[in-house]
Parts: sequence; structure tokens; C-alpha cells
Amino acid sequence: MRKRSVKAFLKRHLISILLTVVLFAGIGLLLYPTAADWWNGMHQAKAIVTYVEQIENIEEDVREEMLETARSYNRELEKTGARYVMTEAEKTAYEAVLDVDGSGIMGYIQIPSVNISLPIYHGTEEKVLQHAVGHIAGSSVPAGASSASGI
Repeated sequence: MRKRSVKAFLKRHLISILLTVVLFAGIGLLLYPTAADWWNGMHQAKAIVTYVEQIENIEEDVREEMLETARSYNRELEKTGARYVMTEAEKTAYEAVLDVDGSGIMGYIQIPSVNISLPIYHGTEEKVLQHAVGHIAGSSVPAGASSASGI
């Protein structure tokens, strides 16, 4: 007898149940971009704060050495040309340039007019581009007077 009452209830309220499911799915789809933007922004801000703290704790001579390594890397690229297909040794050398804390961040970009701050990571793999700006391996690194590296 109980099976019949559950079956009758579902039959009577099937449209209401379907509309409720569709409503919640629609609300979820509408909220996803906002929630994803908040989540990514939170992680980007944390990465930048950690990076800035690391930069502030570096001694001046170590900072100058890192910048000189970056400038040397850029000079070497000028001689050989951009190398987008790198050997393992070249890739290891590239990933070490301006990598202060081993996280892969080489700097950050601030765009005040739209209130955006984004960390710059080595490489352009999908995992990097999902949450930050990627730097194309084999291209020159930011090491100028107004460099994005923050160093």
C-alpha cells in the first residue's frame, strides 16, 4: 500500500520536482562565474602577497644577482634567438630565472585602471593559465627598470 502512495505522490508532483531541479541548476549556472572569479581572485591575491613578502626579505646583493641572472638570460636569447623548443637543461635554467621562492612566480602585473593584480608564472601550461598569467618559455624575462618581476 505504501508503494502505491509514493508512486502516486511522484506522479502527481513530477512537474514540480522537475521544475525545482531545473531552477536550482539554473541558479548554479548563474552563480558559477561569480564564484569562480572570487575563488581565483582569492588565490591570485594570496600568491602575490606571498611573493611580495619573499621579495622584501631578500637581501639587496641577492636581488641584484637575480636581476643580473635574468639580464644574462635575456642577452643569451638575443644571441641565439627565441628558443620555444627547449632542452631539459634550458628549461631548468629558464624556470630558475626570477623564481624567488620555488613556486614558479616570476613577478606580477598590476592594472590599476581595472583594479587587477595577476601573478606571472613560468610557462603557459593549462594549469598555469587556469589561475594566472603565463610567461612564454624561450622569450625574454621581465628584468628591466620597470619590470613586472617586482625585484
